[in-house]
Amino acid sequence: MKNTKTLIDDFLQLDMDYSIRQKAFSPIYSYVNLVTDPSFPGIRELYLDYNRKSDQLWDGFLSFGADVKTYTAKPDRICHELSDGTVLKVAYYCENAFLVEAENASAMTCFQKPGKELGEHWILEKRAGQVLIQGYAINRDDRDPDLQAPILAGMRVLRGTLHVRKGKITVEPDKDGRILAAFHLSVLKISEKALKKVLQKAPDSADDAIAATRNWIREAAGSLPALDATEKEYHMLLVAVGSLIFNLAKAPGNLSGYISFFPSRGSYTTHFTWDSCFQNLAFEIMNPAIAKDSMLQLVSNMRHDGKIPQFLCSTWNRPHEVQPALIGWASLRLARQTNDLSFAKKILSALEINNEWWLSARMTHYGLIYCPHGLETGQDDSPRFDDGPVLAVDMNAYLVSQMRCCAELAKMLNLPGKAARWEACADRLAARMVSLLYDPGRNLFIDVLAATGERRPLVTTSGLIPLWAGSPLDDATARNMIERWLLNPEHMFGPVPFPSVAYDEPVYDPPHWWRGPTWMPEAWLMLEVLERYGLTDAYKEGRKRLYEMMIRNGQFYELFNSQTGEGEGNPEQGWTAAIFIRMFCDIKSGK
Repeated sequence: MKNTKTLIDDFLQLDMDYSIRQKAFSPIYSYVNLVTDPSFPGIRELYLDYNRKSDQLWDGFLSFGADVKTYTAKPDRICHELSDGTVLKVAYYCENAFLVEAENASAMTCFQKPGKELGEHWILEKRAGQVLIQGYAINRDDRDPDLQAPILAGMRVLRGTLHVRKGKITVEPDKDGRILAAFHLSVLKISEKALKKVLQKAPDSADDAIAATRNWIREAAGSLPALDATEKEYHMLLVAVGSLIFNLAKAPGNLSGYISFFPSRGSYTTHFTWDSCFQNLAFEIMNPAIAKDSMLQLVSNMRHDGKIPQFLCSTWNRPHEVQPALIGWASLRLARQTNDLSFAKKILSALEINNEWWLSARMTHYGLIYCPHGLETGQDDSPRFDDGPVLAVDMNAYLVSQMRCCAELAKMLNLPGKAARWEACADRLAARMVSLLYDPGRNLFIDVLAATGERRPLVTTSGLIPLWAGSPLDDATARNMIERWLLNPEHMFGPVPFPSVAYDEPVYDPPHWWRGPTWMPEAWLMLEVLERYGLTDAYKEGRKRLYEMMIRNGQFYELFNSQTGEGEGNPEQGWTAAIFIRMFCDIKSGK
């Protein structure tokens, strides 16, 4: 057995994989990350995690003229020993800035082959020991109105001699065979003065940079309760912590001033609404300050009319879609845990405006809100939307939940009038859902086509979300619904619990995105349904199956095949890592 009180110390000794952009080296809240592997003598690629895409700026960023003999990648450093005796260390010393140190070195070549997203670029300045490169990162997302973003990269040589000849940049070692060089890169808001200041702050050794990264890891990871874990559990906790903290970034533009949660670095390099809410399940335990940042960033980017976009980027927010109204659910827990009334006040003020947006912009003559397509529910290609926009069971229930959370926040702030108002609004919407979306014959909530009012008799996890939000159905009816659908092995409690579409539906397709696999956010909400209605044995059994499935996979995938439990999608998904950490803490604390 191991104990989590040594978790961060052991995490610092973990062997890391930095060979692909989804797992690149990027500590200290950086949005610049490095790809390295045992076959390349240096830094193979440099990526910029910016505006929804991960941009390859250099393919062959820095190299030495020898083969790799040994290679070590740790959370705080990368080390190579080359066949000619060169010993290379790479470590970050501050945000988007890293140090390269080489002993017994041959010449080092830098800024070599431009990557596929590096546009026009040029040497802006060269002087003894320093070079600046200005250029543009090419935008690959046509939803962004800007075709390219300005970048500024710099290198300062502390030990060795810099040569810039015909655009080729090399560094020769000093008389002692040493090279020491600092690198820094910025995007969007570029400043020569600011960049040079960061380069001037470079430490005198890679060991000092390693210490800076270690300090950041301890700060960002925070702490977990001291709990015992098996060897497999402990290993998964190490991986989970790494997945979460290396997906943090202090991004520029609209995202500046806050710490962003990237769901999966290299794949989803932006701040999503519902991803952040589920990642908070871990961060509210580990580091509540970061958890608050994630919520405040969402509400601070709210449009003037109250619309909160699906995700936030540095220069644009996804303009058309929203995501489930879960900010209240995530923020209320956090406000109660920290007793932070200032945070509660900011969140309540914003969510009241957001509630009004839902009730105006998405209200229909049915008295319920509609949803145009699956992207807004988070269930991207769900068959629920195959015939067009629906009065979505889950989206209405999420809004009910957010109203109830607003009422609770108002009570915390001693605002009884506001509390009563939002409780009444939630009750009215919940009652309307029963009137129109509840099928008493099947005892299940069903989506209704917005255009015709026709019911869509498809069994999905969404049909149980009203119970999670607090439905006016009596307990006996609710429990019958849970037993009949959620805990029935033919529908949702089979090989891997809580598939996005019931096992016995004709459209069920276990490996096909939201048409059959199990997604941990929806599975977590289903566990909360069981907990809410006191079905403790079923709750623990469902949690156990999901928990053990994640351990078997060994990585925190975006989704899982609901027949085999095999992971699919991104291997470093933040919400899956966060839910594992929360499950571990709950299980070990006896919940």
